[in-house]
Amino acid sequence: MARGTSRGAPPRPVVDLTIVLDEHQVEQRKATIAAKLEDLGDVSALDSPRARRRRLIDLRAVAPGADLPALALFQYREAFERRADSWQLIAYTYELHDRGRGGRRAYHWHDDSFHAHCLEPDARGTSHYRAVPMEVFEAHDEFARIYLGGGPIRCGDLRPALIG
Repeated sequence: MARGTSRGAPPRPVVDLTIVLDEHQVEQRKATIAAKLEDLGDVSALDSPRARRRRLIDLRAVAPGADLPALALFQYREAFERRADSWQLIAYTYELHDRGRGGRRAYHWHDDSFHAHCLEPDARGTSHYRAVPMEVFEAHDEFARIYLGGGPIRCGDLRPALIG
C-alpha cells in the first residue's frame, strides 16, 4: 500500500512549505517582491527589527499609483522565526483587494492551516476555501493576472473548505 493511504481512501498530499533563508536571502526575497509590486503601483514596506525572535515583513502596493484613484490593493505579509543563523517562514497572508469593483482574494497560512478567502463584487461576508501551500510569487502572478485582466474577482474556481 502506498504511503499516506488507507484502503479505499485517496492518497493525501505531502505538505512541505519549509522555507529557510539566511539574512541575505530574506533581503533578496523582499526586494524581488517589492520590484514586482512596483510594476503595478506605489509600494510601501515594513520589516520588524531583526534582533527579535520573530520577524514580520509587510509589503503593499496601491495600484495603479501615481496619485490616481486606487483600483487595487496588493498586500503580502510573511512571518519568520529565527533559527540559529537563518529565518524560517512560519505564516503568511497574500491578499488582493479590488478597490474599484469590490471583492477580495486571499491565501493564508496560520495555525497550521492553509486556506483561501474569496469575496466577489457586491457579495456580503467572506467564505473559507480549500488551499494548498502557496509561494508569494505564485500568489502574486495570480493576483496580477486578475488585476491586469480588468475583470472582477471571481471565486468559482475555489472549493469550499471542509467543515469538521
